[in-house]
Parts: sequence; structure tokens; C-alpha cells
Amino acid sequence: MDIWRQCAEDYLAKMWFGQGEQDRQLVRTFATGSVTCEMLRDLCSPSKYGVARTVPGHGQEKYRRFAAMLNTYVDTVMTRDNVPDIIEKELAHMKQEYGRNFLSAITKAFWMMKQHPVVIYDSYACDGLRQGGYAPGYDNYRTYFNSWFRFFDNLDTQDRLDDAVSWLQESSRAIALVRDGKITAPELKRLAESPMFRNRIADMRLCCFFS
Repeated sequence: MDIWRQCAEDYLAKMWFGQGEQDRQLVRTFATGSVTCEMLRDLCSPSKYGVARTVPGHGQEKYRRFAAMLNTYVDTVMTRDNVPDIIEKELAHMKQEYGRNFLSAITKAFWMMKQHPVVIYDSYACDGLRQGGYAPGYDNYRTYFNSWFRFFDNLDTQDRLDDAVSWLQESSRAIALVRDGKITAPELKRLAESPMFRNRIADMRLCCFFS
């Protein structure tokens, strides 16, 4: 199977409708209003994104300052222009509060709140960008963000995303999800064609096949 199509199908079947419906449930939860310590514990847990160890402290209460920071952005519209500024500002803020960086956890939480154009910082995707010649830098979010979008905006990337999204809607897994009542055909089309979904397909392509 074409690797872009595989990424699209895997994201739909494993992370959106797979066991635990990981991203689907997290996006729904983060859309309900204020971010809580419990929500961040769930996001960072080993069964989800496995970044709890990067946030200093113990127990659920360690996320309180992290959650308070995120809640200042509940009503903020995040754009390609302001995302790097916000992430870098809050990365420095959280380092002051906690004594260390946890960039990946911060970007994952912002993505669950706002989705595209937030870019999740991931070491595997970073390796993928580097191997693809996009020079993402190390632990510098603005450099990473700009490199990621050079990859994302590339005409070949957009063509491959167009093909994967179109194919996905007629794939056997998608048809089974519609047949089983998990999603309607119009809902599937809206999801597959959304900027959020294209964002995550691009991430999976970098993480799974360049690394």
C-alpha cells in the first residue's frame, strides 16, 4: 500500500476510532471548556502520549500550573503567525514554573485544544524532517515549526495528502466504520478533508517512515 494512504488509514482506524479512540476522545474532552489536571494526566499517561515523566512533580496535582497556563488560551484563535510566539513564550514560562522544559507535552496539549495549525513537537518527526532535508533544529520550536510547514506546504506533500484523503473515504476500513455506525459518510468526508486530519497524516508520515 502507498505509505501516505497507510498513514491516513492508520490514523483513522487506530488513533481516531481504535482502542480507546485516543485522539478523538482527547479532542472532545479538551473542547469542553477549562483544562483540568485530570485531562493533562490522561493526555500524558503511558497509555496515551507517554510524556508524563517529562513534567516535573508527582501525582495529578503536578499539572496544576500547566493547566492554568493552558486555560489562558481557551478563547485564543491560534494561527500560523502566532503559534510559534505562543509556544515559545509558554515554554519559557513553564521552565520558570517547573525548572525544566517539556516542549512535547506542551505542544500536544495545545494541539488537543486547537488542532491545526499547532504542530506537535515529536523527536521521531524531528528525525524525519532532518532526514528529509528540512533542518528542524533541536528543541527550538520556531525552527521546528517552520521546517514542518515547509514539508507540509511542499506541492508533493499536498498532492500525496489529497490522494490519501480521497482514497481513504472508499477504503475497506472506512466503509466498515460507516457500516458499523461509527461515523456517517458525510462526517467521514468532513473529518478526512479537515486541516486537523491532514496535519496528523503528515506527522505520521514523518514519524513512521522517515525515522
